Amino acid sequence: VDSSLECILVWVFARPRLELHLERLALSRIYSYGLPSVLSSLLRRMYDNSDFFIIGRTLGPGPLGSYNLAFRLATLVYEKIVPIVSGVSFPAFAAMEKDNSRVKEYWLNLNVSLSYINFPLLIMLAVNAPDIVPIVYGQKWTSAVVPLQFLCVVGLLRTLTPIALSLSSGQ
Repeated sequence: VDSSLECILVWVFARPRLELHLERLALSRIYSYGLPSVLSSLLRRMYDNSDFFIIGRTLGPGPLGSYNLAFRLATLVYEKIVPIVSGVSFPAFAAMEKDNSRVKEYWLNLNVSLSYINFPLLIMLAVNAPDIVPIVYGQKWTSAVVPLQFLCVVGLLRTLTPIALSLSSGQ
């Protein structure tokens, strides 16, 4: 209470004069770096969600809900493991930048390790989807089984993408 009262009293009796000083050169540098980065992120987000938009627009909310459930299940392992690995892999790649053979070996070992985790889980999920979905989510979600099986197959390829992006673009 005391600090709130002090704050109010200072604001009333000794109103601070806040001024914003912006340097054109600094703004120009921030703008020239930030704008492409923001636009790239925005386009990537639109690309990542375009399937939801198309399915919702063409098939309606019911199929969109089934697809959303299938997508969340198929990307569960990917969403939990790959961001951690990608965050660590870029600094490791940067440390080895002059040794191409080490980079290639590290990249291959990393992809093999991720595949050992992700591939069996996605294959098991795809094969057992007709049993898993109704048991866990109920009979009303059986329409998510086929999209889930398809997305599990796509997920096998998607496992390798972020590591390749980290290697090539430094993200």
